[in-house]
Formats: sequence, structure tokens, C-alpha cells
Amino acid sequence: MALFGFGKKKPSKGVPIELVVQLKNQGLSNDQIIAELQRKGYSSAQIFDALSEAQLRLGMPEKAPAPPIAPMPIAPPKAPPELPPPPMPESAKPEITKETIEEIAEAIIDEKWDELMKAVDAVIDWKDKAEGRLSKVEQAIEDLKSDIETLKQTIIGRIEEYDKGIKEIGTDVKAMGEVFKKVIPTLTENVKELSSITEKLKKEKTKTNQRRLKKA
Repeated sequence: MALFGFGKKKPSKGVPIELVVQLKNQGLSNDQIIAELQRKGYSSAQIFDALSEAQLRLGMPEKAPAPPIAPMPIAPPKAPPELPPPPMPESAKPEITKETIEEIAEAIIDEKWDELMKAVDAVIDWKDKAEGRLSKVEQAIEDLKSDIETLKQTIIGRIEEYDKGIKEIGTDVKAMGEVFKKVIPTLTENVKELSSITEKLKKEKTKTNQRRLKKA
């Protein structure tokens, strides 16, 4: 029995090392583990050896508690009580290795890289949306220019038609003026002749009336 051994030792048969490791992994304290092992019938030496070996396996720099004092044997009455084993020295704290530091650094870099890529993706998405909206605005401007040009050509066409109509009316008026120039003198002469004939008829009618009055 390695009661007075130091450092890592080969576990003896019957020492519940695996059970202690299992209980420690479950979060039980040393006092709870000791009580559990005593309830299962393990001796104080076995409990102490198991705690020491489990501590070394787990790499936990926890000082082993003082082992419980074994109960006084009933027979023979003069047998001395079992002495508690001396406390085991504290195991060295596990050092952080270079590989551990590299793993932590890689994890941090990966996390930051993922955040950076998400930010870059967000910027690219915003850029694509902005370009799409800009393209729509440019297309709307081009459509507006086309509509304005069409309206301009329509207005110009209407003005040209109106100007052409005015010119045609002016030509017709001018032609009518020329016709009037030719017709008016003849019409004036005819009116004069008609007036002369009318005067003659009036005079003859007057003479006829006078003759009738004389005969009467």
C-alpha cells in the first residue's frame, strides 16, 4: 500500500480510482466523495489513495483533504487505531501549452473573420441593392427624356400644320382679293346701269300717271 509514496504511483488493486474520477466529473466535493466511498465500504487508506490518484489524473491542483480517521476496531480491544496516511503533495498546476494558445488564437481569429465576412457580405448586398435602384432611376430618366422628345416632336408637328393652314388661308384670301378686284368694277358698273334703268322707269311711270289724270 502506497501510504507514504509521493508523486504518481501505480494504483493498487481495490482502490476505487475510476469511481472517484466519475464522482468528481459529476461535480461532487471531496467530502461528498469520502462519504459515498465510506458508505460503499472502502477503507480510509483506499479512499485517500483513490483521491490522490484521481487528482493526478485530472490535473487538478487541489490539495487532498485530510483522510477520515478510521474507526476503532472492536476486536481485539487493544489493537491500535489505523493511522491516517500523510497528505499528498500538491500536484503542479497544468501549464498552458503553445498548442493551447494557438488553438485559442485560431478560434478568436475564426470568430472575428466570420464577423468580418458577415459585414463584407452586408456591404456587398447593400451595394447590389443601391446599384439596382440607381439603374431603375436612370431608366426612368431615359424614359422621361423619350417622352419629352416625343411630346416636343408632336408640338412641332402641330405648329407646322397650323402654320401651313394659316399660309393656305392667306393664299385663299389673296386669291379672293384678286377676284374681287376684277369683279368689283364690273359689279359697280352694273349697279350704275341698274340705277339708271330704275330712274328711267320711274320717270316713265310718272308720265303715264300724269297722262291718265289728264284724261280723267
